[in-house]
Amino acid sequence: MEKILLFDLDKCSGCRTCELVCSFSNAGVINPCLSRIKRITLAEDLCFVPMTCLQCEEPYCLEACPAGAISKGEDGVVEIDQQRCVGCKMCLLACPFGNIVVGEKAFKCEHCDGDPRCVRSCSNRALTYVTKGEAGYEKLSRTARKLQEIGKTG
Repeated sequence: MEKILLFDLDKCSGCRTCELVCSFSNAGVINPCLSRIKRITLAEDLCFVPMTCLQCEEPYCLEACPAGAISKGEDGVVEIDQQRCVGCKMCLLACPFGNIVVGEKAFKCEHCDGDPRCVRSCSNRALTYVTKGEAGYEKLSRTARKLQEIGKTG
């Protein structure tokens, strides 16, 4: 069953622990530039938004890769074969969300083999790893709670 990373913006404190744990888990160093998840700050609202690969149903990055280094597994995770990647940046240009990073080679979130370290490290539980069905229900529940709050303050 396909799983996705779900972000709860109301719970994200902007601590960047997810970035640090991700970079250490994947690159062996604590360096946010090497993280597969990025915390974006929307200053006007003082809102923190964790961003990472959305594992698209039809990934543009896969289509754009001239080396054939990008594939989509049975679990829905889009992966980059580091042996085949030539670092041309076509995947970066093709991704409409900017969720691919290219140094010498391209890299992106690949869900840590089904056990995302960012989720385990998030003390506020702003990140969860759920099935697509659970994600839909959770978003509906959050929306209902917000509408309830609006109705109370109305």
